Amino acid sequence: MPIDASIPLSFRPTTEMMSPVQALTLKDLAQRVQAQQVETQKQQGISQLMKQPGSVDPKTGMVALPAIAQAAQIDPFYAFKLQDHNEKVRLNRLQISQEQQQYDLGVKTATLSSYKRHLSEGMSRPEAIKAANLDRQNLISEDDRTGRIRTAGFDDQDIKQAMGRYIDNPEGLEDDIRRQGGKVPGEMTPFQSK
Repeated sequence: MPIDASIPLSFRPTTEMMSPVQALTLKDLAQRVQAQQVETQKQQGISQLMKQPGSVDPKTGMVALPAIAQAAQIDPFYAFKLQDHNEKVRLNRLQISQEQQQYDLGVKTATLSSYKRHLSEGMSRPEAIKAANLDRQNLISEDDRTGRIRTAGFDDQDIKQAMGRYIDNPEGLEDDIRRQGGKVPGEMTPFQSK
């Protein structure tokens, strides 16, 4: 059988050489897959960390400092997010605390004003104290009904405590009101004339 010289020339390899563009695309894809795997590992690590007891204070919602330090080892950027979260929670709690103080000042002022009004109407001191406490409870109850007291940051336990408190020395409220920067009802300021 004679040898056909055209056979080697018609041979085509089954694997083709990659062009430089294809090689770069493949390398980019590999890098993206690797980056995604690293990100998944970080997320799993953070998730496990946050599930550990003591990582988050259940009462305040703030992340514990040791948990933030561990998060920084896993993902420094996420640790900054946790610190930012804590700062926002702290500022929110501070605002709620100020709102609670303002509400408390308003209730004290209203109670003292009620007491003085009842005295001026001719009630005895014990009767005026009893009436002022009733007015105080009605005010808190109405504010609970309308949601105002909850807007100030009080919860059910705080409201129950406030409703159960009995003011037996309304005159003592004057010092509290002054200390909190409020104006005592019926009291002249240094700039007012009689």
